[in-house]
Amino acid sequence: MMKPSLALAALLLPLGAAAAPITNFDSPPVVDLAGQLRAQAHGARAVAVQQLDTASGDGILRAAADTRQRLNPMESPKSDAKALAAHAGLAQRKGPLLTVSAGNGSRLQFKSWRTSQGDGDSSAFAYQGPLAGGALQRVDLWFGHDAPGSLLIDNRDGKVYFTYSTENIVAPAPDGKALLQVQTESDWRLQLSPLPQSGQGGLFCSLRRDSGASTVFKSWQGDAVGLELEQGGQRVALRIARDGGAWRVAASQPAMLARLGLRCSLPR
Repeated sequence: MMKPSLALAALLLPLGAAAAPITNFDSPPVVDLAGQLRAQAHGARAVAVQQLDTASGDGILRAAADTRQRLNPMESPKSDAKALAAHAGLAQRKGPLLTVSAGNGSRLQFKSWRTSQGDGDSSAFAYQGPLAGGALQRVDLWFGHDAPGSLLIDNRDGKVYFTYSTENIVAPAPDGKALLQVQTESDWRLQLSPLPQSGQGGLFCSLRRDSGASTVFKSWQGDAVGLELEQGGQRVALRIARDGGAWRVAASQPAMLARLGLRCSLPR
């Protein structure tokens, strides 16, 4: 059954004037959450890592990774014909121009383009439909010279967020109230961003650059997200749970993560 906000969007799609088409990840009014993650710095208010109870830790380590909750354009179709047919009241395509209606009544347009000048370049947008209980809509962005990412349209306020959902672990909370991003290369960074983005209520964590830890996303379970970190053959369960407007961080081996330089704080 269609969510109320999406039903409203279906009624409003033919109405109103759309703003200038979005042609790239840095086009106004897109908020670059991937860029925020790369540039984020720790704030003065530290968040302590608590001891995770044994049952919860074992449950995270035993659980299979829920790939359905992760955004990964490489596992999604580049053609959006099927998604557009399934959600015709929310999104329409006319050639390179994709029009999407947000639940707040705003209309957004995404325009694919290609140039043959120099080495050539392109941006192509593919509609993937609603997610997170209808709170968000997803549009994947394919680049000519870079890994693809995802644009998330917040149906509550019409804002658009970009994230590198191929190179990073990216998973929205089931209720669409938060977005997890984990940069898993040598500079390990984790950020939980509130949605709609208010500038408050987020969390930023980092590991020492030479930690050598690998990361597996397990799943969101309600207001909590579970991750597995591994280093030197040792596996650690990490659980981050939303508690009102704040976040609680717990691990099965806090001392080991402390040796790896884990630090969490409210972001600046």
